[in-house]
Amino acid sequence: MTKRFLQLIYVKDVANAVTSCLENKKTDNNTYYLANSAVCTWSENRQNYILFCRRKDNSLPVADFVFKFAAMAAGSLSYITKKPAVLNRQKIVEML
Repeated sequence: MTKRFLQLIYVKDVANAVTSCLENKKTDNNTYYLANSAVCTWSENRQNYILFCRRKDNSLPVADFVFKFAAMAAGSLSYITKKPAVLNRQKIVEML
């Protein structure tokens, strides 16, 4: 199984950075790194959340096929209702 990594960033931070760049002409054609330099896995992110929120770890292991089935069901429902699916197979592939 491939390890998946992620970097977290607050949406407000992105919005503030974009607004600041739009208001300042000196930022034209420059690149800015907004995310935290720390890269973590999904499980490390979960552990950090548990420590930060002082919660008890009540994890329930769920097999991958359950997520894949849920994505397939959401895609089918999306096809029937003609509304975009919140969960799809590509999101599950990225998560797993």
